[in-house]
Amino acid sequence: MKKIVFLDRDGIINKKTPISDYVKRWEEFKFLPGAIGAIKLLNDNGFKVVVITNQAGIAKGRFSLGDLRRIHDNMQKELKKHNAHIDAIYFCPHGYNDGCGCRKPRPGLLLQAGRDLNFDTKDAILIGDDEKDEEAGKAAGCRTIRIKTDGSLLDAVRKIVRV
Repeated sequence: MKKIVFLDRDGIINKKTPISDYVKRWEEFKFLPGAIGAIKLLNDNGFKVVVITNQAGIAKGRFSLGDLRRIHDNMQKELKKHNAHIDAIYFCPHGYNDGCGCRKPRPGLLLQAGRDLNFDTKDAILIGDDEKDEEAGKAAGCRTIRIKTDGSLLDAVRKIVRV
């Protein structure tokens, strides 16, 4: 059995923007305290780390696929400085009302990751900060952990790896 953790991005790895705003450039991306350490802890304990993120700002024209790629590339570069990494990143570029199967709370991205990376999503854990994350995880058969505003990714990961 593979050890897989799905992570939401905004509000879990990086600081969430105010409602109706988006992280549009790398300069706006701010790691949350403990997030890098949590990802490294997962890596060090044999977990594959897969980011699953809705990015409706693309559909709204607030930023481009290229902007998103630059953000993710820089995120990986920063993680690498700390001997950490994300194994794969899946994102939904669609708007709220586009009816796609990949936008959380639908499980499309999680199921796609399972097919691409050859694992059963029932063996995965999804960590998010929103009801949509929980719904997507449950729809894919994952164990889900919802981090409240007073929690952190590092606290959740410590419980998973029993540190």
